[in-house]
Amino acid sequence: YTFSNTNELTKTFSYPMFLEQGLETIYPENNKLFIGTLSSMIILDLSNPASPSRDGVYFHSTSCDPVLPIGDVAYLTLRTEDFGGCSGDENALHVIDITNTSSPLGHEQITMESPYGMQLINSYLFVGEGKNGLSIFDANDPLNLQKITNKPSIEVYDIMQHPVDPNILLMTNENGLQQ
Repeated sequence: YTFSNTNELTKTFSYPMFLEQGLETIYPENNKLFIGTLSSMIILDLSNPASPSRDGVYFHSTSCDPVLPIGDVAYLTLRTEDFGGCSGDENALHVIDITNTSSPLGHEQITMESPYGMQLINSYLFVGEGKNGLSIFDANDPLNLQKITNKPSIEVYDIMQHPVDPNILLMTNENGLQQ
């Protein structure tokens, strides 16, 4: 569905486009909408926001699937899970070349323990691995990540940059939100 928000939220159009079951995440970037599902990353073109169109798709093994597009690269964390209806086949970070969003190309797959959410800050990609810690990658070359470290004592499920101080990470875990 698309919605208008002039004075109040109003449904403006229903699309016959079937995206897939198991939608996980949604992320806007560069006039595109990246949708992570249990088996793919779908890219919608938002050139006409009232009528989005399917631009491209990247298929992957069945897994929980957060997606983070930045410029010409998208990062996907694929995770197996024993709860929440998300039984997966793989624990990995996929690096995808999206220079041509109509034909996204898998560039690299990095095996991980249990990747969840991620955040790119400056030239570092931070990936939460739940009870397995926080992994940090050098992303100076966005298509060729270099793992710097894993901090196993820090439980992290999702990561956000602090809205005021870029030197502070906000992280979620079983205890809530922490800095």
